[in-house]
Amino acid sequence: MARMESGSYSLLFQTLIAQPSRKNQEAMKKVRAELKREIKETVIKESNLPHLPYLNACVKETMRLHPPTPFQIPHRAIDSYKVMNYSIPKDAQVLVNVWAIRLDPGIWENPLTFKPERFLNSDLEFKGNDFELLPFGAGRRICPGLPMAAKQIPFIPFYSRFFDPLLPLGSSTRYGPKRARHE
Repeated sequence: MARMESGSYSLLFQTLIAQPSRKNQEAMKKVRAELKREIKETVIKESNLPHLPYLNACVKETMRLHPPTPFQIPHRAIDSYKVMNYSIPKDAQVLVNVWAIRLDPGIWENPLTFKPERFLNSDLEFKGNDFELLPFGAGRRICPGLPMAAKQIPFIPFYSRFFDPLLPLGSSTRYGPKRARHE
């Protein structure tokens, strides 16, 4: 069953980019630098999002690596089809394996690597039109929460301007004001 996962993605975004154990400190530094350069106010607005390409690339890469579900909602074949060398009989239940698509080296170079730069000069979107990136599905069964998630998720890293989610080495807590990191 499809469900809304924006809260989970907020935490996932912070975990993937912010945690030093994930080796994504460079991505978080770039996001922070872009936010500092582009956002002059203390409040981010939806109108700011188009001016944050690296942040948007990080969101897409997070969605690519960690789709909400491994399979899309099942479809039924209304006719018999032949796709590549596979025969799909009429009335067969068809599942799109998003988990496999995200790991396909024929689509993605180094598919297990968190590399937001792959989306910087790309027109790929996760809004259902590009079959390489389908975290929210496509067609009539696309996630109804997509419009809200697409606008809500990019706002999460903005708060890293006020709160540092990076753990100092040897620390066991993530809570508290910004503090110096030991590198």
